[in-house]
Amino acid sequence: MIIYYGELIGTCMYIFIGLSIVFATVFEKESIGKKVLISLGWALSYFLPSIAFGEVSGPHLNPMITISLVTIKKFERRFMWGYMIMQIAGSILGLLLFNIINRDKLKKINKFQAMEIYSMIDEGIVKTIINEFLASFFTMFSILSIAQVFGISVEIIYIYVIAIMFVVGLVFDYRVVSTNPIRFICPHTFFMLFYEIKQTKNQKGKKRSKKNNIAINYLIHIVIPIISAVLGAMAYNYLPWSSAMLHQ
Repeated sequence: MIIYYGELIGTCMYIFIGLSIVFATVFEKESIGKKVLISLGWALSYFLPSIAFGEVSGPHLNPMITISLVTIKKFERRFMWGYMIMQIAGSILGLLLFNIINRDKLKKINKFQAMEIYSMIDEGIVKTIINEFLASFFTMFSILSIAQVFGISVEIIYIYVIAIMFVVGLVFDYRVVSTNPIRFICPHTFFMLFYEIKQTKNQKGKKRSKKNNIAINYLIHIVIPIISAVLGAMAYNYLPWSSAMLHQ
């Protein structure tokens, strides 16, 4: 059955990714260069620490990966909380260094520019949930699927991860989806404290709706990627990769 699953899922991914990238070039001509650069940037941001710490911690750098691997019993549960605590601490440190190095230029940006840097662009609750779910599912499923490539070395694995993250960024746009709760929590909290709340604190009538929107945003970009990644890992685990017909 794996050969049929492969053709079904593979063709689905092929058509969806191809159409999505073409769509971006047709309807987002003004921002396609920026989208490519952002996608490549986040992909490379994972590559460098992967080379440095690949044989030490994995590395995960993402709680959705840690939780997903624990769920399918490919990572020891006793390390889970320690990994996630270090991921949050690392995110705070990275955010602090970024702000210190770029403090002069950051003083000149407006609220929308700050949102693109620190947070996610709001494209509506339903659309954002769907995009976040699909992006995280594809990312986790694809990363686990690298194991099916025969004779692959550790170094090449990270090249594959770059390609996966780059394609996901082109299709779903990392300005809209996080695919990583850690990439959202600390930067978005910083944005809310120093840009959003600061500018809207005098608008009393909108206070309740703002609180609701804040809660929804945190749920979407933290909970959805974890749920989606776990489902992606379970879907990968469900497929009969050891089929006798595999690679014949």
